[in-house]
Amino acid sequence: MKINIILIVFLILSLIMNCLYFLFNKTAIEIVDDMGLGYNFGKTYNCCNSIEEENILYEQIKTWGTILPTKKMINRIKKYGFKTIRFQILYTNLTDIVNSEWLIRIKEIVNWIINNGLYCILCVYHNKEVWISGGQNSKNNYINFWKQVANQFKNNDEHLVFETLIEFDFDTIDYLLNYTQDFIDTIRNSNGFNKKRLLIIPEMNTEIEIGSYYELNMPKDPYNKTAVSLHYYFPSETAIYEEITPISWCDKKGFIYEAIPTTKWGSDYDYEDIVSKMEIWKSIFIDKGIPVIFGEVGIRTKYNNNIDSNREFLYTLFSLTKEINGIMACLWDISEKISENNNYYNRETDSWNDEVIKKFINKISKNKGEKSSNYYILINLEVISSRLNFYYSNISNKKLLKVIINARLYGILDIDFSLIISSLDKEGNWNDVFINKEDGKKEYDGTTTFKIDVSKEDFNDSVFVMILGDEQFIFINNVTFEYKDYFPYFDYHSYKNSVLKDIF
Repeated sequence: MKINIILIVFLILSLIMNCLYFLFNKTAIEIVDDMGLGYNFGKTYNCCNSIEEENILYEQIKTWGTILPTKKMINRIKKYGFKTIRFQILYTNLTDIVNSEWLIRIKEIVNWIINNGLYCILCVYHNKEVWISGGQNSKNNYINFWKQVANQFKNNDEHLVFETLIEFDFDTIDYLLNYTQDFIDTIRNSNGFNKKRLLIIPEMNTEIEIGSYYELNMPKDPYNKTAVSLHYYFPSETAIYEEITPISWCDKKGFIYEAIPTTKWGSDYDYEDIVSKMEIWKSIFIDKGIPVIFGEVGIRTKYNNNIDSNREFLYTLFSLTKEINGIMACLWDISEKISENNNYYNRETDSWNDEVIKKFINKISKNKGEKSSNYYILINLEVISSRLNFYYSNISNKKLLKVIINARLYGILDIDFSLIISSLDKEGNWNDVFINKEDGKKEYDGTTTFKIDVSKEDFNDSVFVMILGDEQFIFINNVTFEYKDYFPYFDYHSYKNSVLKDIF
């Protein structure tokens, strides 16, 4: 009996070790894919009002009147399909020693999340005045802060993710890189699971509207487990602004911008913009093994009464992020106790303000949302029609694979069937492909289609399709040139219609 118990314990330990080994050897992209859809504990421990040190544990977390996290809330959030909870914290103590009681309380909530089988993004919010404004002293405090956090959580596995420097507007990319490099080095030089933990660093001010500051230069991570953080409140005149009056602002370079708030999202342009942004970040980061995390995604709910637009935006963005490998998004949601925007779900009463949003979030979490890839049309065809029975295409540097000819044939064709595809080769000699009448296929409408493989031909620059001799027996309706390269075109209108159909 003892031997059997020992064997069972050994097998269980082996299974746990194998699971941990598999998790630790996942790439950054694979980890983010496993994180699924995310939910924010918005406005909880990240209040940024000035708080005296003796009140940092109790008063700061209540400053904005939030509902504090509980085990029951985490259970509820999980059941709707979320696999990640982003837990924002703010530490206002200007000294280099972190309040131990505060840190223990943070760890308790983190463990509630992870022990429920979810990922936790521990995000240190704001704090520019703490970490940046005081020069080297502040930077030393920043490094010491992360040393203490890393030590506190060294035994938590890779279901815990660290995120830093959110919504900071650094003066230069070098300044940003300097801090993010210190963050990575501090965590990697600590003990336990911190060696291979996924780390999240922000784009400048965590904005999606601006170009990438990391495109040419990323901080170095020996384990290649770094993700980039962005906030998707875009277009901002729909997602953020609360008054229907023009808003203007000036950036650091002196450029003046203007925007007119709107309550409507869902034009073909909106769809084109959201897809193109995904493609940009995929090209800059994901294709290089660096995942992208939209730490906050939302659209105003209090002011914007256009619930259809809210649904359409959230459905589209979450579907796209769930569909593309290496990208995930977290819904920014604020407690009902706060009179503010972005109220989707009441954590205290376990009720959604919009049942439609609840249903499609659960649906998307199960990979059952509308797939944009179904609406990519591969444009590789050039169709030419002519009444002169003479067809011409300038193929330039494109590789021609097929020539498809649809023609109407009259009478009885003799042996001198006179359809030809012709081109000058690279030496300037004519290269001719003669078509036999047996090559054609009769269509239901009485026409005949000839599909001619020319992929091995030395066609160069220009291609002609001609009828030689008597044309009375052949009339060409059109000629299609099929090329090797596929040019994707996204049918936004059809995708939008399918999204709306799925929602409503």
